[in-house]
Amino acid sequence: MKVPGKIQRGLLVFLAVIVLYVGLYCCLSARGSYQFMQTGRIRYGFGLSVSDVSMWQPEFIRWQQFTNVEGSATTRGNILGYVFCPLIILDRWLVHPTEVLIGADS
Repeated sequence: MKVPGKIQRGLLVFLAVIVLYVGLYCCLSARGSYQFMQTGRIRYGFGLSVSDVSMWQPEFIRWQQFTNVEGSATTRGNILGYVFCPLIILDRWLVHPTEVLIGADS
């Protein structure tokens, strides 16, 4: 069974975009670094969160899961962070795990 030309072209474009997306993320991640971040789970008495983790941040990309002052889970980051957040989650899970500096029970 022969695949129509439009579907074939569309599939090639889709695969090219995926390869570009993953490839660009890999380049930015290779130039990233661990940075002190706040999860929002540990706070000073007056509400400010404490830097309690060292989290991997690819170059130019900022994204993290965060607990706001009301205790609700949210995210924060820049535009690139939201574009690449699926790969950031995967990267932090498989390659660059977050290092906990201060536990919630401390």
